[in-house]
Amino acid sequence: LRLVPRHAQRLLALTPVALVWRLLYVSTLTQELGVLLEMVLSFVSSLGTFLVLYVFVLFGFMVTFQVLFSDREGYANYSETLTTLVSASLGTFDYAPLQRSAEYGEEDFAFYAGTILLS
Repeated sequence: LRLVPRHAQRLLALTPVALVWRLLYVSTLTQELGVLLEMVLSFVSSLGTFLVLYVFVLFGFMVTFQVLFSDREGYANYSETLTTLVSASLGTFDYAPLQRSAEYGEEDFAFYAGTILLS
């Protein structure tokens, strides 16, 4: 028997983390850990900026790759293309579905530009 919806359970699961974070700010440890907290907040801020830029670039290449490579394995729709590009940026990528004969063109340029920018 579920009394609380699933999304509310997930939100409630994050409550202890927020509580500990808030207690850390009001405790006396803030004076001793001030530099560490500033560094962590700076890191989180920089990471957020990086992730926003990464998502914009990723979605741009997702549309490009889906349009150019829609006839190939792993690029049939947007969700497959996104999964393939994320796995490529994490280092697990199979170039075989993208190989053609000796043709070079916009497909190769898009592939190499995407590989460089998403790595």
